[in-house]
Parts: sequence; C-alpha cells; structure tokens
Amino acid sequence: MNPEKLKRLKRNVRTGGKGSVRRKKKIVRNNASNTSKRLVQTLEKQKVTDMSGVQSVDFIMDDKMIHFGTPRLKYNYNGNTYLLIGKGENKPLPSSGFGTGGQPQISMKQLEELAKAQGLTLEEFLKQLKDKSGEMGEGLNETQEDEEGIPDLETFKVNEDEEEEKKEEEKKEEKEEEKKEEKKEEEKEEEKKEEKKEEEKEEKKEEEKKEEK
Repeated sequence: MNPEKLKRLKRNVRTGGKGSVRRKKKIVRNNASNTSKRLVQTLEKQKVTDMSGVQSVDFIMDDKMIHFGTPRLKYNYNGNTYLLIGKGENKPLPSSGFGTGGQPQISMKQLEELAKAQGLTLEEFLKQLKDKSGEMGEGLNETQEDEEGIPDLETFKVNEDEEEEKKEEEKKEEKEEEKKEEKKEEEKEEEKKEEKKEEEKEEKKEEEKKEEK
C-alpha cells in the first residue's frame, strides 16, 4: 500500500468527539436482594405463617455448625414448606451437643403447635419425640463403634387424610346442631300458635258472657 495514502487515512480516523460512535457500557446489577424479595413473596402466596419466639437456629453439617441468630421463621405444615430468613455464621460444633449452649431451643408454645398440626396432644407428641430420640440414640451407639457420624433426622409428616376426616366429622356435627336448633325454633312457633288459640277461645267466652248479661 502507498505510504502517503495510509497517512491520509490515519488523519481521517476519529476515535472520539462530536459525531463519533459511542460505546455502550453494560451495567451489571446485583439482583440478589430482588431475587430474595420475589422468593419471599412467592412463598407467602403458599400461606406461610410466622413462627414467633425463635431465638436462634443451628444447622449441623459434618464437624461444623451454621448458626442463625434472631432469624425470621415462616412455615406451612400442610404444604411441608419452611422458610428461614437471616444471616448464617459458620461456627465450630460445641462439645455439649446441638445448639450454641447445649440447651433445648424450642418453647412449649411451639411444641403445642407441632403437636396440634399432627392431631396429637402435647403429652402424646412429647412421648413420640422421646421414643424417636431413644431409637436415634441406640442407632448412634451402634454406629460409633464402626464410624463417627450424626444420625439422619426423621421428619414428622402430618397425616392429611386424618385431618380431612376430622374436618368432615366436625361439619356433620355442625349440621346436626343446626337441625336441632331449627327443630327447637319450630316447636317454639307451634307453642306460640297454641297459646294464641287459647287466648282467642278465652276472648270468645268473655264476649259470650257479656252478651248473655
């Protein structure tokens, strides 16, 4: 190529200024907060409710623990849906066992709610937990001889069929009560009619007596 022609072309090349093409800068936005908000909104449509009184939640994984202080906990027993909102913190597993202080971290009110969701009384639910923990303890003692590890936690599933049957029975009882109330109202109306008839008879008798006089 002719060097003089190349120089002329270089002079005509513009990298900026008025009339030049501008580059579009791609802005990457962090949508983590928006995603979490949408997730919460979607789960709230599943009719999740707040569980009050939860001071902390601990997740045990291998020899470590993920600790959530003052979390927000939402749940829906029937949908088997649980939502934990909070900031997790990695901590070493305490020697005392589960929990940051080795103390039970669930209130009696929450135990009553769990028992009610399964159609049990509090005493029956506590007995069930005791039996399950005994089985888990036996299994742990057996596995500790061979290998170290945490036993799998068993989930307590609500029997939806039993709940539906109970609801149907309650509806039947309500209908029977309504029928009884209607019957009582009808009987009262009949009694009023009889009383009116008696009053009319008495009035007629009095009129006849007056006419005779």
